[in-house]
Amino acid sequence: MKFFNYISINLRLFINTLLSIGFMSAIAYIGWQSLSDVQTKADALSGLQKEQTSRIANLQQSLILTTQLSNEYILTRSQASNQKFNQAIDELKVQTEQMLNVLTSPENQEVIHTIETVLRQYKKVTNSNVFLKNEINNTLEYGIAPTAETMENTLKTLSDSSEIQESEALLSAVKNLQKRLADSQLMLGKLISTKDTSLNQLFDQKGLGDDADNDLSVLNDELGSNFAWMDTLSELSNARDGFQESFGDIKDYLNTETENNNSLIALINQANQQINFLSTESQQTTSGLIQELNQLSNEQIYRLGLLSLVGLILILLLNLLVVSSITGPLHRMKKTIARIAQSGELAQWKTLKGKNELVDMSNSINDLIGSFRHITGELQQVGTALSHGQFNRHVEKEYAGDLLSLKENFNDSVSQISHTMSSIQNMSEAIQQGNLTFSESADQYQGAYRKVVESLNDAMTTQRQAIESVKDVMLMMNKGDFSKRIELDMPGDLTQLKTYLNNSLDKLDEAITQKSHTLDHFRQGNFAFEIQGEFEGKLKELKNNMQDMAANISDMLADVQNASSDAVSGVQEISLGNQDLNQRVNQQAQAIQNTMNHMQQMINQVNESLSNASTVNNRSSQAKENTLSGVNIVNSMVEAISEIEAASEEIASFTQVIDDIAFQTNLLALNAAVEAARAGEQGRGFAVVATEVRNLASKSGDAAHSIQDVTQKSLKKVKQGIELSELTKKAFEENAQAIDEISSMMSAMHDSLNHQSHGIEQVNHSLLEINEITQQNASLVEEVTHTSTSIIDSVKGVEERLLNFRLKASDSVTSLPPANEVDEHEVFAEEPVATDEGVDDETLLTDKTA
Repeated sequence: MKFFNYISINLRLFINTLLSIGFMSAIAYIGWQSLSDVQTKADALSGLQKEQTSRIANLQQSLILTTQLSNEYILTRSQASNQKFNQAIDELKVQTEQMLNVLTSPENQEVIHTIETVLRQYKKVTNSNVFLKNEINNTLEYGIAPTAETMENTLKTLSDSSEIQESEALLSAVKNLQKRLADSQLMLGKLISTKDTSLNQLFDQKGLGDDADNDLSVLNDELGSNFAWMDTLSELSNARDGFQESFGDIKDYLNTETENNNSLIALINQANQQINFLSTESQQTTSGLIQELNQLSNEQIYRLGLLSLVGLILILLLNLLVVSSITGPLHRMKKTIARIAQSGELAQWKTLKGKNELVDMSNSINDLIGSFRHITGELQQVGTALSHGQFNRHVEKEYAGDLLSLKENFNDSVSQISHTMSSIQNMSEAIQQGNLTFSESADQYQGAYRKVVESLNDAMTTQRQAIESVKDVMLMMNKGDFSKRIELDMPGDLTQLKTYLNNSLDKLDEAITQKSHTLDHFRQGNFAFEIQGEFEGKLKELKNNMQDMAANISDMLADVQNASSDAVSGVQEISLGNQDLNQRVNQQAQAIQNTMNHMQQMINQVNESLSNASTVNNRSSQAKENTLSGVNIVNSMVEAISEIEAASEEIASFTQVIDDIAFQTNLLALNAAVEAARAGEQGRGFAVVATEVRNLASKSGDAAHSIQDVTQKSLKKVKQGIELSELTKKAFEENAQAIDEISSMMSAMHDSLNHQSHGIEQVNHSLLEINEITQQNASLVEEVTHTSTSIIDSVKGVEERLLNFRLKASDSVTSLPPANEVDEHEVFAEEPVATDEGVDDETLLTDKTA
């Protein structure tokens, strides 16, 4: 210890440091060798862990992405979403194939094959859900919407009728059906949103289900016999049946969709379980390698620790000798400083005794502590004021050296903080009030304080300019002007905002211009116009939909034109038949008139016989001749009635032709309405045209049925006339026999003449009825002729309107000849129109409606 008293502290420390470095170098070299061995093992473990863990993590991440894309595809059902989903499935398949080369154990191979099976099933269930979504939308658009609209219109027509309002039962039934329709629409919305299939029972009870049959029965019982309401009631019943069937279909689709969702969840859980199994297997393999690495590390640590312990003991002994000569005085100083630090009383400091560096340091510390005692007191007072938000306090006493600088710097800092806080407060209040034009002068600040104020001014200026530019563009957009763009240079994220807004305006301006030009051509009837320009996303989808709409409308108009041409030809053929029938009916009426004239002569003759009973015997020969003439006339009457019967049968055949043509026209109109419904809102106008054609066909069919009913009644009357004619003929024969025996039966002549007079009156009455029926037939023929002419004019009007359209060229759209160019004598074959699937239109219509 005395040796250290003759050398300086610096030399002692240098010798101690040099020896410590020697020992530490030796220990470091040994430790480096140990760490090299451990690093080699760790690299092998890291490579294996990275290979397996990264692939399992990528598989897990891809599975999550595939689940998200599946949900997106189910929600949007777009082609882009479908492509992304299929790409994600294919990527998962590639990853599983790559994992087969990395995870080679039989258990892992089986798990990977299970994951591949799950992916295939997941893809199938997702596609099934998309199909069900599309079916639900189609049912809503082509089943629920048109049937609900038809029911609303027919129920409104019924409720507005005075006949319905006069009957409390009918008005109550109509109101019940209107309420059931509204409730059914609410139930349908709730069914789609909640997928609660128990609503089907509520639909049967309070909606348009089975319980609605009672209200429909009331209407049918009261109005079914009224010809004016037959079409309306039929439309109401058909619309209600269609709504009920569509409601049931949507319920079944939702049930299947719920089952598919459960299957998707089960498949995802199964895939996660298999991936977790792979992860667990990888962790177990990694754990084994880590145990080996830990064992090696423990061996190296033991070796290094033993050597370090020996070196440390030697260093500690040397340090103990060196430090003890220094730390003795320092320890005493430390105790004093610790007491001062603990109590905060600087007066506890005491200087050391002696003549060395530590004693000098003790005296210097004593002087320094005195100065610190004064300045810390003032700093404490100013700091307390700052903590209370008081920025007007400063250090006041005089100091020298660094303490003077500390005083001045501290006072300057307090002033800068005060001014900066004031500026920040002013600018914050301006921002809060929305006054972005406010600015604060930064000349009075320095350093970071000046940068803070300048940055705030620049930020407010930039935001103000950006908001003004965006506001100008939005104002022009609000006025319909899409040519305005943001020209101002903006920093950072505002540059992206500017670019996105300008690009969006360019695309939107181009799309609106192209679509407006195209719709103007469509409005003028030019459906052959092609949309120019390339678009993406929804704009591209809008372009494709407009092109498809033009093609579908062109096909539909061609079908309607062909159907109207067929209808005109058929009705013209009926018109020719009606003209021939009219001539025959007139001839029949003339014959009946002649017969009635002869019967009147017979009545006069019989009356004359009654008045001249005394001369009957002399004129019996003349009476016999008159009787024979009456028999001939009756025979002529029988032949005329037979001709009436034949003509009535021909009328019945013509009405059957009208009914068949009306049925074919109705089918064509229904197909046109279906095509218009496919076109959506753009095909609504053509749906109206198809509805008018269908109404004309329905009226033609109804007129044909009415003519057929009247014809049947006429046939019955003709048969009665024939029977009466036979009775008349028999009466005349009896009269002839009576005249032969008149010489011996004079006493019975008067009775016989009375009987004959009565029979002639009956015949005359029958002829009057036959004449009336003939006149009715003539009126019906005139009505049929007028109806045929009206149908031809209506269909030609439709064709003239269709000629104003310019159609898109396709295989199914050819030139459309006007109806007046069709040969009026041509008879079209009454065959069902074949569709692309090889079934007739009636079957196709039924399938589409369902």
